[in-house]
Amino acid sequence: LVPYLQGLGITSLDYVAASHYHADHIGGLDEVWQSGILASVCLDRGDSNTPSSQSFADYESTYSGIRQTAVPGLVIQLGSGATATCLVVEGALIGGGSIDISGSAQYENSASIAWRIEYGNFDLYVAGDLTGGGNGSTDVEDVLGPLCGDLDVLRASHHGSSTSTQAAFLADVKPEAAIISCGSGNQYRFPRQDTIDNLNRWDRVIPVWCTSDGTGGTGFVDAGGPIRLESNGVVWSLHGADGLSLT
Repeated sequence: LVPYLQGLGITSLDYVAASHYHADHIGGLDEVWQSGILASVCLDRGDSNTPSSQSFADYESTYSGIRQTAVPGLVIQLGSGATATCLVVEGALIGGGSIDISGSAQYENSASIAWRIEYGNFDLYVAGDLTGGGNGSTDVEDVLGPLCGDLDVLRASHHGSSTSTQAAFLADVKPEAAIISCGSGNQYRFPRQDTIDNLNRWDRVIPVWCTSDGTGGTGFVDAGGPIRLESNGVVWSLHGADGLSLT
């Protein structure tokens, strides 16, 4: 991550947002700070039910002076009219109400923060590993979908796992495209074929881009590495590491 940010000429960050406390989501943030790319504010879900992992300890100690707890309904001004709105934090929902995630078999994933990022007429959804049921996980997505509303681009949660991106949620948010982040040949077989099939149905076929070739699934584009998403508030485009582009 550090070389990628440096390659973009980024020397500081206004905001860092930790979706949840699993190592593959916070494990590199201390290295970003130690590289000299400092942040002004770090948003996370707070200190309830925190893990005892080394990655969380490193994250907590590195960002201790600037951590703030995100709350549903929080709107961050990103500049030029762009905003990021917090939709859910540890089961607490925007507009009031909450979902009990205490019995989730994947508590940390179910506790993920979801953001809706808006710029003009463009809307993006990013939600860490937020769960939608399956494998004993609590279905947070089903309630969140109507609160989120229509999207342009969906960043599929949990790397394309079967516990996210369920059909009922997709029926509410109606994305025009989806992005999946996962490694080539990963042990979890992400992105799962049923997740790809949920995104691409006979009556709704959308571009699905993945940062790698995954583990043999079909129905998506292998972008060959990092995916850059750009929008001027009217149109949006995807750019893959291997030169692919879509507008």
